[in-house]
This record gives sequence, C-alpha cells and structure tokens, in this order.
Amino acid sequence: MIGADVSYILMLVVVYGAVVAFLFRLSRVFTGHQARIEALRQQIMVMGQENLRLEDYQGKRQAEIDTVKREIVEIQASIQGLEESIGPDRMRSRPRIYLANDRRLPTDQEYLIKVSNERMLAATRPPVYRTSWATPRTYVLWASSMEAARNNAEGRFPTNAHFLVESVERSPYFLGDRKGAR
Repeated sequence: MIGADVSYILMLVVVYGAVVAFLFRLSRVFTGHQARIEALRQQIMVMGQENLRLEDYQGKRQAEIDTVKREIVEIQASIQGLEESIGPDRMRSRPRIYLANDRRLPTDQEYLIKVSNERMLAATRPPVYRTSWATPRTYVLWASSMEAARNNAEGRFPTNAHFLVESVERSPYFLGDRKGAR
C-alpha cells in the first residue's frame, strides 16, 4: 500500500507541476497580450489626438475658404457696381463712330452725321437697342460737299424708317487720313 500511496503522491506532484507550468505559461501569454493591448491603446490615443488636430486644421481651413469665398463675392459685386457706374461715363467720354459708307474719291472730305431713331427707344425693344440708341449715333461718311453728305445721309437713313439726321458737319478727327494731315 505504501507503494500505491507513493505512486499516488508522485502522480499528484507531476499533475501539480504540469498545472503550475501551464499557469506560468498562461501568465506569460496573458502578460504579452496585456502589453499588446496597452500598445494598441497608446496608438489609439495618439491617433485620436492626431484626428482631433486634423479636424481642427480642417475646420480652420474651411473657415478660411468660406472667408475667401465671401470676399470673392464681395469683390465681384463691387466690380459689377464699378462697371455699371463706369459704363455710362465711358460711353459719354469716348464717342463711338460708326461707318456709314466706305466708298470715297481722293477729292472727298470726311463728314460726321448724327442720327437718332425714336423707334429704337420703344419699350418693346431689347435693352441693348435702347441703350445703344439712347444718344444719337455718330457716323462717318465721305462726300464731295456738305450738301452731298446730307443727301447721302438722308438716303442711308430714311425718315420712313424712323431715322432722323440731326446734324451733318465736317469731321475734326481725320478718321480716313492715316498721316494725320488734311
């Protein structure tokens, strides 16, 4: 019986040793997993801080973009206002001269004729026509005399088409003379 007790005790010692070895190994595995979990937690914390920093950066850039967009809209509005205010002044300051005819003889002289058309100012006309004909148009034509210039103008702009030749005068601009001399 003593032999059976000893073998039983030996078997208990071996089982106890195996359990202790298993527990030590389990402890090492658990410690390794804890270290990995802690490293992952650190990475998550760093990534969270980086994510907050990037969100803050993105918010600041979006605010800058919104500010620039508002400034662009304001600048475009001011440009539009300036163009609208300058437009009529520019039209008044620089006379637009149209070509009534381009045929001339070497003896012909340049004449400027002012022509208006009340029909172009009608409310049914597009705004472009009303703006363009708001003031009389100036045309250049070549003729041998003042009478010939008036006849040419009245033939080119007849009254039955609602044109009115307001004036015919000698041109002070030297439009057809490239050398600047008369």
